[in-house]
Amino acid sequence: MSSSKEKENDSLGRILSYLVAISTIIGIPAGLYGYFSGQHDSRVEKTFEFYSNFRSGELEKDWSLLIGRWNDRAKEAQALVAQNKHAEYAQFVRSIVGESGGPAAMERILSFFDELIACVSNSLCDNNTAYALFKEPAYQFASAYGSYVIYIRQEFDNKKYGTGLFQTRALEKSMSIF
Repeated sequence: MSSSKEKENDSLGRILSYLVAISTIIGIPAGLYGYFSGQHDSRVEKTFEFYSNFRSGELEKDWSLLIGRWNDRAKEAQALVAQNKHAEYAQFVRSIVGESGGPAAMERILSFFDELIACVSNSLCDNNTAYALFKEPAYQFASAYGSYVIYIRQEFDNKKYGTGLFQTRALEKSMSIF
């Protein structure tokens, strides 16, 4: 009788051992999923903080100032481009930035995009959220003021000037489960 009880205890122990192994196998991926999901949520939240800063306060005023100036004089720019007057076009764009408050607004906007792309590059902000929220504004701004950025890069031998703007404009969606 004692041998049947030993076999029963041995079978029960083996079953419990299997259950513990199965729980461990299932628990580790579930725990990792929870961890990575939490990290993703944090990156998305950080990206939305950038968006909140972008759409409020001083930066919104800077954006409105420069984009408003551009929109007011876009027909002049289009005419210069249509006539292939590239030097005149570059001077035209520099004159828009050079108007009252323009240089400081330009610096704040470019600094913002530099900070944003550093956040995305270091995986502190979510790439896909940044793509959705900032690619189009970066494209719009680079289309209007890209020649100014290139001018500053060449004039002052500053290859990094405006890099964040161009990198944000070039963002692509990434494939990720988190």
